[in-house]
Amino acid sequence: MGAKFLVLAACRSLLLVLSLWFFVRSLRLVLLSVFLCSFLAIVLSDDHKPDRSDERERIENAGGVVTFSGTWRVGGVLAMSRAFGDRLLKPFVVAEPEIQEQEIDDELEYLILASDGLWDVVSNEHAVAFVKEEVGSEAAARKLTEIAFTRGSADNITCIVVEFHRAK
Repeated sequence: MGAKFLVLAACRSLLLVLSLWFFVRSLRLVLLSVFLCSFLAIVLSDDHKPDRSDERERIENAGGVVTFSGTWRVGGVLAMSRAFGDRLLKPFVVAEPEIQEQEIDDELEYLILASDGLWDVVSNEHAVAFVKEEVGSEAAARKLTEIAFTRGSADNITCIVVEFHRAK
């Protein structure tokens, strides 16, 4: 089992994203924005994986090891570099989140929150295109999970699409 700790806080015109992996699942956030009559994917979170150069350096500087066993792992065990509650890897797998800010404006239409079961087989840009084809956020989330499944995703597939309602 796994999940990701996530806090989205809207403060006036700013979206604060506080994200942290824990256990073995990932979540990526993508905003859909209309820019000059085209659609733009804005990635709001980075995947905390041990093969990321900054994460690998942090782990190794703390005395940990990153090895490859089907995927990159901390200490040959954990496939993420930030987590809650892993007592044995605590010196190397930190619980410190990354915080990002995104200004909320009238161009933002949707927020896609999805696990790596989706992102392993669907690019950010394709996800944005599929969301724009659907009517409503629930239908868009359902469509994205179906696409990931038909593309053979080998992981859990979770997807939430949030629609920003704008005053017309």
